[in-house]
Amino acid sequence: MKKVLGTAAVLFFLSTMDPAFAQSGSIVSPATSTRQGHRKGCSLESLRGTYSFSGEGEVWRGANRAVEGDAGMLTFDGKGNFTGQGWFSLNGAAIRTGLVGTYAVHADCTAWALFTDDAGELIHQKGVVLGNGRETRFLETDQGVVISRLSRRIDH
Repeated sequence: MKKVLGTAAVLFFLSTMDPAFAQSGSIVSPATSTRQGHRKGCSLESLRGTYSFSGEGEVWRGANRAVEGDAGMLTFDGKGNFTGQGWFSLNGAAIRTGLVGTYAVHADCTAWALFTDDAGELIHQKGVVLGNGRETRFLETDQGVVISRLSRRIDH
């Protein structure tokens, strides 16, 4: 049976992974968002500009486990599209690849992204947009993959 986590569970997971995230006040429910200065909510335009990203986790293929780390740059157009370049290391073997994708951002600041790399690998992610679009936290949702990614806007 496949478990599906709601937004609250994802936010709880993120807060346990990064104590600074929990203490930053970034965990905001839609009911409290207007009290904390997020009156407009989020939209596609919340992600616009160039972001640095990094991620780490594990990839499982049957009984085989690999450790992955990644870092790179993405440029979001504020209309649901992004492009970028990244370095991915799988058990220490690093490759550089281009990235092209689409994304959606919901009013409650939850989001999803779907992208491909130069090898044609299709990657699915779900997460949250924080700080009026200054930062994102995503979890890869492909079967056999446990990777969390953080991105921060470096321009606007």
